[in-house]
Amino acid sequence: MTAQQDQFKSDSTPDTSSFASVIVIGAGLSGLMAARRLSANGVDVLILEKSRGVGGRCATRRIQDIPFDHGAQFFTVRDSFFQSMADDWIEKGDARVWTSGFPRSGHTKQSNGHPRYCAIHGMNSLSKALGKGLSIRTRITVNAVERDRNGWVLRTEADEVFRAKNVILSAPLPQSLHLLQASTRNELLLDSPQLRRVEYESCFAVLALLDGASAVPEPGAIQVDGPVITWIADNTQKFMGSGRSSLTIHTNPEFTRKHFDTPQDEIAEKVLNAAREWLGSEVVEWQVQRWKYSKPVGFVGLPCVTWGNPTELVLCGDCMLPPSCMEGAILSGLTAADKLLESKEQLNFT
Repeated sequence: MTAQQDQFKSDSTPDTSSFASVIVIGAGLSGLMAARRLSANGVDVLILEKSRGVGGRCATRRIQDIPFDHGAQFFTVRDSFFQSMADDWIEKGDARVWTSGFPRSGHTKQSNGHPRYCAIHGMNSLSKALGKGLSIRTRITVNAVERDRNGWVLRTEADEVFRAKNVILSAPLPQSLHLLQASTRNELLLDSPQLRRVEYESCFAVLALLDGASAVPEPGAIQVDGPVITWIADNTQKFMGSGRSSLTIHTNPEFTRKHFDTPQDEIAEKVLNAAREWLGSEVVEWQVQRWKYSKPVGFVGLPCVTWGNPTELVLCGDCMLPPSCMEGAILSGLTAADKLLESKEQLNFT
C-alpha cells in the first residue's frame, strides 16, 4: 500500500458505510476546506473524488523523480483567515514567499504586488496536508445526485450508491450542475440565475524536463504574451534546487481551444517550439496535461450557492467570487460548511 493509499481511502477500500451526514463531491481546495470545517464541528462527512488523489488543480507530478507543479503555480493572500493558514504553512516549512512579482516577456523589470507564495514541496503537498485525517474515497466517479424523501442518493459509475442528509458540490460548476436532477438544477438556476455567468477557460500544461539549466529568468517564472504561451515556470528554481530544469509551460485559451483534441505529440511540438528562447537546454522528456476547466471566466458573485430551506445542498468553488485563486476556493468551501452548520440541528447531523 502506498503512502497516499494509507492516508486516504481508495476505491479498493471496502465500502463498509454508504451513509454520511454530509457528502462532499470533489477533493479540491473548496471541498477539502468544507469537509475540514464540518469535521472539526463534529459532523460526519465523507469526500468522494474521481481522481486518484486530492488537490484538483493544486497538482504536482514527477518525471524521473523531479517535481513539476502543473496546475496552480503560486498563491496570494488578502484575507486574514487565509493569512493564518499561509503563516502556518510557512512555520511548518511547507511554503515560502517566492517573489513580489514576475517578469513579463519584452520587459526588463518585475511587476510589484502582493507577495506570491509557493509550496516548497509542490502545491499538491498543501492539499494533502488539508486532507489529512479526513474520510476520503478516491477514484469514485459520481454520475448522479438525486433527492428522495430521506435525503440525497448519489450513484456512481461503478454502480455504488451513497446516501447523505446533505451534499456539497465543489467540482467545476458545469460538472456539478450536470450531476443534479433536472428539477433541482432548474430550481437552482431559477433562484440563482448568476450561475449562468460562469464559463471556463481551458489550458494545456506542457511539462519539459531538460538536460541542464533553463533560460527562464529569476525568480524562476515569466509571463509570456504570445499566440501560444502565457506562462513558463522553472520548477527547479522555484523549489530552490539545482541540476536539470523542470519547466511548466501553460498555453493561452485560444490556442488550447483550437487544439484541445490534437494529439499530444503535436501539442508538445508546437508549445516547445514557441518556448525555445527560454529552454536553454535540450528537452529529454515531456508530458502534456489537458485542463478543461482551468480557470473560471465570469463569477457567481456569492461565496456559495445554497438549495433548500433549511439548507441541504451547497455549491462552492473558485468560480464563486473573483479573482479565481486558491484563497477564493478555500473561503468558498469554508462558507459552504458554515451554511450547513447554521442548520445543524434541523438537519440532524450526527
